[in-house]
Amino acid sequence: MQAGAGCELDSKETGDLPPGTRVRLLSSTILPDGTQRAHLGDFTSLTPLGWVSRTSKSDGKDNLLCADNPAFAAAVEAAATAPTPSRLKPSSSAASVPRPESNLFVARNKLKLRTGSALDSPEAGELAMGTRVLLMEKAELPCKTRRARVEDTASEPLGWISLVGRDGQNNLVAEWRR
Repeated sequence: MQAGAGCELDSKETGDLPPGTRVRLLSSTILPDGTQRAHLGDFTSLTPLGWVSRTSKSDGKDNLLCADNPAFAAAVEAAATAPTPSRLKPSSSAASVPRPESNLFVARNKLKLRTGSALDSPEAGELAMGTRVLLMEKAELPCKTRRARVEDTASEPLGWISLVGRDGQNNLVAEWRR
């Protein structure tokens, strides 16, 4: 998938992202023609990699799959077995193929934890930016706010958070593991 320097479709290309590349969503936007664009960063360093379209023009399928999307495992398997140019060919080692951790996420920023899904339930603390959590349950409130119950990676309950921040960005970023 080609990445561009800017969110516009005609921006200068910055490079090619091979299938299965681990990335983090830095931001997203919708262009006037309705095209959804995503600004991606390196999974570890968050170094910007460029902008890509979230869906393919040719078949309408998602170009970016979150680890909790059921299509993720199939896409990773297809990418690993599809014929590719030698520079993109995955190694024969199974460790080179990203494995989905279907409910493993990282907090994009500091988040307020609550004891229940309701926005007015008692506070249970704060989740620090960069904390790895397991997403255990989702709920949508009557006001359309989407909430999630999270646990730490040792399966200790932490509380409920809002899935989308006031800035419209996802509060949790999917973590893909090798």
